[in-house]
Amino acid sequence: MPIFKTREFFSRVVIGRSHSFRWNETNLVEEEILNVTYEDGKWSKPYFDCGGGNIWMITYMVPFFGYNGHNETYYFKGTSGIDIDLRRVDIDQCPLPANSTELNIFAASDKCKNATTKCVPLKGLGFRRGSYRCICKDGFYFPNVSSAHKYFNGTLLEEEYEKKFTGFWQNETSLYDMDGLFECLPCPFGCDTCVDDRPCVVSLNWLMRTAILILQGAIIAMLPIVGLFTYKYSNVKVVRAASPVLLRFIVLGAFFIYCTILVNYPSPSVITCTLRVWLREIGFSLAYGSLLLKTWRISVIFRVRSAKAIKITDLDLMKRLGAIVGTFTSLLVIRTLVAPPIAIVSYTADELKAWLCKSDWWDHSMMIILANLSYIQHFMLIPGGGEYDDDVAMLVGETRRERRKCGNQWIFPNSDHHCYTTALNASFNSTMVSHGTLLNNPMPCLVELCFLVWGIRLCIVVRKAPSEFNESKFISLAIYNEFLLSLFLNISMYAIF
Repeated sequence: MPIFKTREFFSRVVIGRSHSFRWNETNLVEEEILNVTYEDGKWSKPYFDCGGGNIWMITYMVPFFGYNGHNETYYFKGTSGIDIDLRRVDIDQCPLPANSTELNIFAASDKCKNATTKCVPLKGLGFRRGSYRCICKDGFYFPNVSSAHKYFNGTLLEEEYEKKFTGFWQNETSLYDMDGLFECLPCPFGCDTCVDDRPCVVSLNWLMRTAILILQGAIIAMLPIVGLFTYKYSNVKVVRAASPVLLRFIVLGAFFIYCTILVNYPSPSVITCTLRVWLREIGFSLAYGSLLLKTWRISVIFRVRSAKAIKITDLDLMKRLGAIVGTFTSLLVIRTLVAPPIAIVSYTADELKAWLCKSDWWDHSMMIILANLSYIQHFMLIPGGGEYDDDVAMLVGETRRERRKCGNQWIFPNSDHHCYTTALNASFNSTMVSHGTLLNNPMPCLVELCFLVWGIRLCIVVRKAPSEFNESKFISLAIYNEFLLSLFLNISMYAIF
């Protein structure tokens, strides 16, 4: 123990390094005594003073020592204590926070059921058990939703817990361990916090979703049949005129686009959101890339300025299709690595949660690329003569004898007074892929609508163009249908959300 010294000059005491006292006016005797610290003392346990004030008390005691000057040793002389009234001392039975260094001998002695509730201390109640409340944890709610107090009283919990040990002798039954008592109920799925069992998440119409899934599955099941048909009857006039190889790529693209509905059936996640983007963009590049390349081939033939024949085979188109698909794949790889699609939580007007795949500027950039892709035929011009295959002639419904010259281009005889390229409308000649793109992009951007407006203009331009298989008519119907449906969904969804 450390030591200190004091000096006593008559009735005056000065704290110093030694204890000195004066026997007379000339004699000064110094004496060293031990310094008793707080750690040398001891707190008693709380006890009830039955013989005094009948109150709860606690005592702090410290020893004091005497000094034998003859042999220069210390000896124990007694203890000194202080009694503290605990009636106004609050106790905290709740657990200490994580990483807390506070000294609290009553910590974690509460009787809250920690699975669903947590302890909150109450101040000003004095030294007694149950000075706390058991409130519901996040994700749980109080069973009695009509109660004004959404908590369990700590005093009641302490009483019921004590009955577990004393109730047998007093013929009382403890309610503490009964199922459902003093416990909160779990919130509905998706709720971080709640006050009752009302849902926090939008209820999906699984009947309608399942019906759409079955319809999509039926269409997907028919696509291999269509592909097999284009292979088996590739020599038929109408199939041969439409390039069977490109038709199969269109079918494959339609398969990928329709598969996005299958991916969207479960709740969105990072995996499903990523697959949705990949299937949609790869499918679009295959289907519409094939259509645009067919358009490009016919536009090149009709834009030639000499009589020299041009031969653009399906293999040439497949090479260019590979470049288009490769470009889309590269963009998708970059997008997936840099900013992978994620599922976010959105809220309805009723404050209900809904999980959605987040759309960002990557999606809008892809839409702009898709729109710009439609203009590829204006830049992929091949100089050469004006002869072309009979397959192409069948596609546009005319023969070599039906052509006439207008400036530097060949046109149809029934084309009024305009010189135009009839085959440009081939970029829209598939109704089975158009709605797939719309369903998986429920809010088409303005660029897509402009793209469709441009398609309608082309349909109007070629409305009188002769076609052996009425292809222009059906293409126009598909474009009008797609435009009206896209416009309706844009207006309705912006108005609702």
